Amino acid sequence: MKLIFLLVCVLGMAYGSRLLQIALWPKVQVRVLSSREEITGKDEGFTTGWLHAELEYWYQSQQYLVQWRGDLMRYRPLPDSLWMVVPPARPGHPRFPIPAIKPIIVLAISMVGLASQLPGIF
Repeated sequence: MKLIFLLVCVLGMAYGSRLLQIALWPKVQVRVLSSREEITGKDEGFTTGWLHAELEYWYQSQQYLVQWRGDLMRYRPLPDSLWMVVPPARPGHPRFPIPAIKPIIVLAISMVGLASQLPGIF
C-alpha cells in the first residue's frame, strides 16, 4: 500500500511540475475577430456543442491568425479580447491560462505525501 501511495505522490509531482510549466508560459492579448456556435444537442436543458472562433494575436513580433475551437458549455460567450498563454514550442496554439495557485497546491500535497512516506521506506 505504501508503494502505491509513493507512486501516486511521484506522479502528482510530475503533474504539478507540468502545470507549473504551463502557468509560466508567456501571456498574449488575443482579439476575437469572429465566433460562431455549433450546436450538437441538448443535455438536461443545456445546449452542447462547440464554440468556433477566429483569433488574432502578436507573439515575438509575428502576427498569428488562428482558428480555435472549445467546448460550448465552458467558453460561452467569448469577450472581444482576452488573455491566453502561448506554448513556446507551438506559438500557433494558444490556450486559456491556469491559475498559478493550482500547480503550487498539487506540488505541496505531493511533497507532503512523499515526505510522510520517506521515513517508512528506509
